[in-house]
Amino acid sequence: MYELEAVKRAGAVAAARIEVMTSSATDHLIRTSNWLGASLLAVNGGGAIASLNVADRFSHPAIVGGIFVGGITFALLNAVAIQAVLVKQSGPLENWLAYWRGVEFSGERDEDAEKALLAAIVRWNRWSWVAPALGWVSGFLFLAGSISVGVTYQAPARSVVSAQ
Repeated sequence: MYELEAVKRAGAVAAARIEVMTSSATDHLIRTSNWLGASLLAVNGGGAIASLNVADRFSHPAIVGGIFVGGITFALLNAVAIQAVLVKQSGPLENWLAYWRGVEFSGERDEDAEKALLAAIVRWNRWSWVAPALGWVSGFLFLAGSISVGVTYQAPARSVVSAQ
């Protein structure tokens, strides 16, 4: 009887930890990704608009604009990847939580079920690097676009006579 109660308590503790961990991690990921995604879109979009305003002064305007458009594209792909991870990860996490709630009430653990549930979570965790990588590429493209603006910008010629 004592062992059954201990297993039930362990199930309750595990379920509570999973709920708190999942909720706080998801909330943090959503808040952070919203801020980062908006920032990446803003800086790359601003770079694209600014470079269009002075496109006639670049030696290669298509390259400069293309770099910023690439940054916008990767920022959007970053947002899509984050959504995909959240959607795909929520199912296995909910199953994991349901399993531990079942242990809490029944007091019975199933090692094979635990392994299968963990394998599903690990399978999606293997893809967790994709969204940050897309964000880093977007940030790098903004940096590359900014450098290309400085390198390819040709200031209008001024003469001493026209300055008077």
